[in-house]
Amino acid sequence: MASSTLNGKVEADVKLNASPEQFHDMFATNCTTCTILAKTRFEDVIYMKSKGGGNMVHWKMEYEKLHDGIDHPETLLQLGLEVSKDIDAHLTQAK
Repeated sequence: MASSTLNGKVEADVKLNASPEQFHDMFATNCTTCTILAKTRFEDVIYMKSKGGGNMVHWKMEYEKLHDGIDHPETLLQLGLEVSKDIDAHLTQAK
């Protein structure tokens, strides 16, 4: 019988045009942590950093699935990446 991993970690980077400080301020004041009750527990860690002349946001999501029937949390990571891109676009749009 094959076993699946109930615990794991997914992570990815998004390039930012906004400064890490701008991104943090916008994210911290306008976004809330999403909790999926009774299915999965997540610990989200978001790092903003400057790297090689550019800015990045690094998403790391550690998860614990409560049973095998729960989908892989890759879709929530993708949501975080898309939200990061939208926030960055909002912060850097011409006014």
